[in-house]
Amino acid sequence: MITKEQINSDDLYQRTLALSGVLEACAGVQSLAISGQMNAASLDCLVLSIKMIDAPDVTAVFGEPSDLAKGLGLIAGGIGQATDSKVIDVYRYMNTLISLKKSLFANPHALEKVTDRLDWIKTLDEEELFASCAELYLEVISPLTPRVYVQGEQRFLEQDAVGNKIRTMLLAGIRCVLLWEQLGGGRFELLLRRRAYQTAAKGLLRNG
Repeated sequence: MITKEQINSDDLYQRTLALSGVLEACAGVQSLAISGQMNAASLDCLVLSIKMIDAPDVTAVFGEPSDLAKGLGLIAGGIGQATDSKVIDVYRYMNTLISLKKSLFANPHALEKVTDRLDWIKTLDEEELFASCAELYLEVISPLTPRVYVQGEQRFLEQDAVGNKIRTMLLAGIRCVLLWEQLGGGRFELLLRRRAYQTAAKGLLRNG
């Protein structure tokens, strides 16, 4: 049994959990775009990550690690080794969000807007939060490059409620990228420690 105390004291577990948050958000975007829905526990977990900007530790950001099962499964399956087109699309979203986070932090004005608005957004109830996160994403993140091109069913993409959740998940994904990098994660580090991430993810999955 891997306890929360063990996760919070182990750099690799922390990075794995943060990266799984990125992938969970990307998988949620894909699910919403294709079906108009996503796993409720996953959605709640990622909304929590937006609210917990000043969390005391990694597990406080997400609540229960088991709610990131999809993201952990994608890491356990081997990032960069997928042949399934849907999984490849999730990794494409992930890479775009990593680049978007870099663009955001290179733009002090945009970053200040996001920081200020999130302080207010985290006090809202769920439906107001989705709408406000979507508005923030459209106003501040969408003008940045690279842009995220979401593929899915047009009938769902045209629904305001679905679009709001998609943009909220993209915002949560960027927040998780930031956490991952704050913990020492990065593209090069992931390349060097891919198997270690896989092992950590498998352990966390067994734990849940």
